[in-house]
Amino acid sequence: MAGRGAKQHVRGNQRLFAGVAMTSAMSPSRTAIAFGLVLAIAGCAAPPASLPPLDTEALPGRASVAVPYYPPSTPTGAATATAAALDRYGQSLSDARLALIETDVTRELPGAIAEAVWEAGLSGWLLAAPESLLAQVADGHPVIVRLRRPDDAIHYGVLTGYDLAAGLVNLHGLDGAAAPMPLDAFLAAWHSGGWSLAVLPGAARPATGRWD
Repeated sequence: MAGRGAKQHVRGNQRLFAGVAMTSAMSPSRTAIAFGLVLAIAGCAAPPASLPPLDTEALPGRASVAVPYYPPSTPTGAATATAAALDRYGQSLSDARLALIETDVTRELPGAIAEAVWEAGLSGWLLAAPESLLAQVADGHPVIVRLRRPDDAIHYGVLTGYDLAAGLVNLHGLDGAAAPMPLDAFLAAWHSGGWSLAVLPGAARPATGRWD
């Protein structure tokens, strides 16, 4: 899929996931374990005390990505958010993986989601800067986000669009398909949730300077 920046591809059998190189020399089970641990550790990072300023100079004023909407099947919405992101590239969750994500109510959900992306033959990239989330949407890539709602519940959704002038983002989640949400409220919930994953095709990686 073409983006606004040139995509850099990994040579040979090597793939990069969330900044971690995984080669075909590793067994699937060991790769999955290592990948899950990296994502789980990253997902447990404490959110910053205050929101950093949002640098939008390099971003288009508005953007959206076509992602199907699946009503959340569990309180966390993790399984349906993952399924929607995979569907963007014509992939789907296996029944076993779907069941695993739907029944996992622990802090290991980020690892389970990342492994599902890997199993589908796609690339998953952790994003640390708010501009990176919006940049990936502008490049046509869905971003799975973990949000902490006002009632302190954790919910997973898919960022599908934004409009800087209106100060809004669009989110597949508990409130419906591409539901509008104030940008400031979204960023606060995302920072508190502490995790996001951009889903890209194959061995693609985000354009230079757009991922963290």
